[in-house]
Amino acid sequence: MKATYGLDRYLLLLPVLVAPVWAPLFFPGLWQSHEGVPAVYEVAGLHQALLQGHFMPGWSPALNDGGPLPFYLAEAPILLGAHPLVAVKLVFGASILGAGLAMYALVRQLWGRRPALLAAVAYTYAPFFLATVYVRGALADALAYALIPLVLATGHHASQALDAPTGSWRAGPWLALSLTALIWTHGGLALAALALVVAYVWWLAIWQRRWRPLPVTMAALGVGSLVGLALWMPILAEGRASLLFPVSAAEHLVYPFQLLLPTWGSGLSIPGPDDTLPLQVGVALGGLAVLGLVILVTPGEVDPGAAGDEAPPRPYIAFFLVATLVVLALTLPVAAPAWGLLGWLIRYPWQWLGLVALGLSVVAGAVVAAWRRPLAQLGPLAALITAVAWGSYGYLAPAFVDQDQVPAQHPINAVLQDDILLLDYTLTAETLQGSADLPSVKAGDTIHLTLYWQARRPVAEDYTVFTHIIDAQPRQWAGKDNPPVQGTRPTSSWAVGEVIVDAYDLVLDAQTPAGEVEVEAGMYLPADGRRLAVRTRSGQDLRAVLGRLLVRQ
Repeated sequence: MKATYGLDRYLLLLPVLVAPVWAPLFFPGLWQSHEGVPAVYEVAGLHQALLQGHFMPGWSPALNDGGPLPFYLAEAPILLGAHPLVAVKLVFGASILGAGLAMYALVRQLWGRRPALLAAVAYTYAPFFLATVYVRGALADALAYALIPLVLATGHHASQALDAPTGSWRAGPWLALSLTALIWTHGGLALAALALVVAYVWWLAIWQRRWRPLPVTMAALGVGSLVGLALWMPILAEGRASLLFPVSAAEHLVYPFQLLLPTWGSGLSIPGPDDTLPLQVGVALGGLAVLGLVILVTPGEVDPGAAGDEAPPRPYIAFFLVATLVVLALTLPVAAPAWGLLGWLIRYPWQWLGLVALGLSVVAGAVVAAWRRPLAQLGPLAALITAVAWGSYGYLAPAFVDQDQVPAQHPINAVLQDDILLLDYTLTAETLQGSADLPSVKAGDTIHLTLYWQARRPVAEDYTVFTHIIDAQPRQWAGKDNPPVQGTRPTSSWAVGEVIVDAYDLVLDAQTPAGEVEVEAGMYLPADGRRLAVRTRSGQDLRAVLGRLLVRQ
C-alpha cells in the first residue's frame, strides 16, 4: 500500500487503547523489577560524571544489559530538573508508545489503518514486552523492541520509495539512522534484527521483482551498521564489561511448554524448565497466529475487500511466520550447540522472543487485511482489540518501590557476590559541613549512614553487613557489624528487586585525629568472617568505599 504518514484518527486512538500499559508509569515511585532500580542509579551516575565535565565515550551500563543510548536519553529530562527515577520512567514511556507507533507505521504501509491498529495494540500488549518493562525493568531491551519495528518500517519504505518514479532518497538516511540507534541501544538484539531486515528486503526484491532499490537499501543498512559499530568502539577499547556475573546462554534456552503457560511470574531466569520468568506468547497473539496459518493454507481468494494498492496478505504471513519459527528454533534446547558461538552476542537466548512478538503482531494485522469484510468492520475490530488487551490486562499489576527508597544521591553501583547490589548511600551528621566532595565532621559526632541494597536473585546465605570509618593506617574509628536492618531483614529473606533501606548510627571516636578518613561497607559470612568480593567500575575489592570525610577537632 502506498505509504502515508500524516496523523489520522486511528493513530490518535492508539495511545488511548494502550493506556493500561503506560498507566503504571504515573504511579508514585518505580515498579519493583530486576533491573529498573539499578537503571535509575546508572542514569544518576552518568549525570554526575557529565556534570563534572567527564564526557565518557567509553561509558556503558554496568548493572544493566544493553548499550548506552537509553541512558543518554534519560539525561535530557534530568537536565530539565527531573529526578533520575522520573527520567527512567519517561524513557520507558517513550519505549511503550514508540513500540506501538513503529508497528503501526510498518503495517499501515502494507494494509492501511485498521489492520495497523490491531497490529500495534497486539505488539504493545504482547506478554513478553510487558515482562520486559514491568518484570525485568530492562531499559535497553524495551527501547530496542520499539526500534526494531521502526527499522523494519523504514526498510520497507526505502525498498518502495526508491523504486517509485519520483522516489525519495531520504528513505535511505532514515533507515541508517534508525539502525544506528538500535545498535547503540542493544547490540545483541540489533544483530538479530539486522538479519531479519536484510532477509526482509531481499525477500521483497525477489518477490516483487524490484531490484533497483536493493543496492541503496543495503548501503543504508551498511552505513547504519558501521556508524553503530563505531559508537561501540570506545566502549570495546576501554574494555568496560558488565559488573553482573556471567551466565551460560545455553543454560537459559526456552522449553516449548513455557511459550504456552497461562501463569504469570516475576522471578529471574534460571537454568532448566523451571524458569520463573514469564516467557509465554500469549493467548491473543497465539490465536491470531493460528488464524494466519489458516489463511496461508486456505485455497482461493481470501481478500475480497482489499484496495487495489494494498499488498496481498498471504505472502507476508508466510514470511513472518517462517521468520518467527526460525527465531523460535534458535531459542529452544535443540539450538544449544549453536549458543556456544552465539553466547557472546546476548546474555539470554529468550531475549530474542521480542522478535517473535513482532512477527506475530504483523501476522495479526495481516489477518484483518485478509478477512477485511468481516474483521475490519468497527464492531469485529473492536472485539479483537478488546480480546488482545483483556488477554494481557492481568499482567499489569506490578508492586512498587517508593521514590524515597531511591534517593539516587551517591550512586555506588557495586555488585557483591550472589548478585547483591549496593546502590546508594546517604550520610548526615549534626556537625556536617564542607563540600559534597569532601564533607567534614567533628570528632565524637554521630554519623547517620543509610545503605540501599537490592538482590538481583534469591540469596541463600545470611550475611553480616559491616560499616566502618577508617583512616589510612588503616585504623577503625567508628563502625558497626550486624545483619541488615538491625537483624530484622536477613539477606535470605530479600525478594528479587526489593530495595532494602539499611540505617546505621556510627559514633566517631572523640580521639579521632584530624584529617581524612574513609567510609567503607560490605558483607561477610559470619561463620568464618570471609568477606564477599565487591565489583565496581574501578575494579574488584573486598569492600566498597562509599566516600571520604574530613575530621576536625
